[in-house]
Amino acid sequence: MKKRGVFIVVFAIIIYLFPGCSLDQTVYLQDVRVSGPITQPPLHITANTNDNVITLSPKIYINTSGNINGRVEGHSKVNKNGVFQLDTIFNNDGTWNLKESKNNLYDFAGNNFNWSMPNAVAGVDFDIHLSRLFSFFGGFNYSIINQERLAGGSLGLGMFAEHENSGNRFDIGVIWQDMYYDASSVVVTTYHPFYGPSSQDIIFYRDKNKFTAYNFYGTWTYNSINNSKMPFDYYFGLGLFGQTVVDFKPSNPDMGDYIYGNVSNDQSSNVTTSYMMFMLGIYKNLDEHDRISFGLRVLKEFQIQNLSESLFIVPSIQMDMSF
Repeated sequence: MKKRGVFIVVFAIIIYLFPGCSLDQTVYLQDVRVSGPITQPPLHITANTNDNVITLSPKIYINTSGNINGRVEGHSKVNKNGVFQLDTIFNNDGTWNLKESKNNLYDFAGNNFNWSMPNAVAGVDFDIHLSRLFSFFGGFNYSIINQERLAGGSLGLGMFAEHENSGNRFDIGVIWQDMYYDASSVVVTTYHPFYGPSSQDIIFYRDKNKFTAYNFYGTWTYNSINNSKMPFDYYFGLGLFGQTVVDFKPSNPDMGDYIYGNVSNDQSSNVTTSYMMFMLGIYKNLDEHDRISFGLRVLKEFQIQNLSESLFIVPSIQMDMSF
């Protein structure tokens, strides 16, 4: 009995230390098309803060870029013709399977990213003063592109200071945005048995859906107050923010003429853009509680490779109504 017990323990240890098979799974993002706006941080002008507690700000941003192309990370290696080549392996039992070709030696050098943007984005922001130094703010925006209705917005905290002829404000917060994507991907699953050669399962996917992304941002804004040398006041500012434009898990097989099996997939794919922003504009007080501002935003994207357009000029109009 003792020998049998020792044998069972030793056998269990061997099974634990030497599993029958392990696997590696990789998702390649071959091509992705997204639709949606660049979600930008809100504008907050610091003036008459002692008299007003709540500010509502309807706004509209005009997009001057309709469609851009570039290259995102995650594409598979390709052959000398720029194609992801597969080899068909015929087994002794009459079955066959696909395997990555050894000719896939080169980094993909083309474009696999396309972004369609709406002509305009409309929305409204609110800013609530919590004290003479801090405020809580949020907002909502809406746009339509390719018959897709997309919402977005912001939420955060601001710290401001008003002087006799100027105002300063720092904002930190979260921006969120609905995006629509059409992504083609390949999931390669490689099995490594304890005995025998490795094998692969390759499945192509085509996924289309809408998702909501959340990203952080920070901005600084300076503005003049009651500038007597000009019939209007001015503002300028700097910002840094990101925007996730693709975040999905391949789930819809699209093999064409290939036969595919039931291979589970636990991998996801993500693409995030990053921007530096410069704001410049003017505003005019209409009365003690209302003002209108006109501005330009210059956005520089520095994450996506080989972008056909990485510098964006965005005109904006905003009305501030304070209570």
